[in-house]
Amino acid sequence: ARWAWVAAAAAVVVLGFPGYALTSGLAADVAIAAFEAVFATSMVIGLVVLFRDHFAGHGWWARFLSGNAFAAYVLHAVVLTALGIVLSGLAAPAIVKALILGALGVPLCWAFAATVRALPLARKVL
Repeated sequence: ARWAWVAAAAAVVVLGFPGYALTSGLAADVAIAAFEAVFATSMVIGLVVLFRDHFAGHGWWARFLSGNAFAAYVLHAVVLTALGIVLSGLAAPAIVKALILGALGVPLCWAFAATVRALPLARKVL
């Protein structure tokens, strides 16, 4: 029964919401806005339930990430700015640079956060 909702949502996304067939007018705008609001809210609730039910483990990796989450939040701007400056000389499309920045930035942010938290007195603040 639970997967029926997932299948219904996937069918709506794949087949398209009928409101999009309406090309103009207030009715189309209202239908599309209502659909997008309900769909986005449903996706957020569905993802929360999915992660609660299937990814709620507390292994060493989850403990490491949660222990350093606030420090990564506070320090991520420094890491991403520095990495962005390094990547500025790369001759590649912006999407490629963004993917590289994301792939390198996420682990570097957590590594930098863990390193800073290892400093004396930093663990009390971060």
